[in-house]
Amino acid sequence: MGGSVSKAKELEAAVRASQPETARIIRVNLAAEAKRWGAMEAGRVHTKMGQADEAIRNFERAKTMAGADAYPIEHRLGDAYLAKGDKAQAKAAYERFIANKRANQANLDDARKSLAKLG
Repeated sequence: MGGSVSKAKELEAAVRASQPETARIIRVNLAAEAKRWGAMEAGRVHTKMGQADEAIRNFERAKTMAGADAYPIEHRLGDAYLAKGDKAQAKAAYERFIANKRANQANLDDARKSLAKLG
């Protein structure tokens, strides 16, 4: 998140009422920091439930957060666009993720496979 965990928690509490989506994104990042993968992965629920538009909105918001490039947001965004049937946007998102020098190798392999399927 670009700061300490305690500062992130303070920020989340401060914006919870006025900016609920920002607070939710901060909570997802805090869950990742604490290696609470189940809570973090809840951000992909909309894609899995067939709510691609909502997933895309959430991932687009998440991209604006400090430190977002350390997470596979573009990869998940590609998955959401693919679920929506928008292959061009999915391809662009996967390519942005693959170009990210901080991307995790396992996620890179998955993104490359998804990109290859798109042709």
